[in-house]
Amino acid sequence: PFMKRPAALNGSHAGDFGFDPLGFTEDNDLYAMQEAKLRDERLAMLAVIGWPLSELLAPDSMLQNGMAPSVLNGFNPISFVSTAVIFASFVF
Repeated sequence: PFMKRPAALNGSHAGDFGFDPLGFTEDNDLYAMQEAKLRDERLAMLAVIGWPLSELLAPDSMLQNGMAPSVLNGFNPISFVSTAVIFASFVF
């Protein structure tokens, strides 16, 4: 009620209630943002299936204590050094 409706949000799109407090529709195409969001959601759905499958189907030599190697599972010294080197290479 206290913010003006952006010009791109005129109510013609499904779910368009004119709410854009960060002003994304002023600089970006609404349909391009929608397509990017759909791609992001599809990738997340694949990741939800891929993570457990990697623990079920991977050979034991690739697992750490029966779990897929991940930052969420903690670091052993070798994986910590390799991850630190990878991130340091992005900086330089």
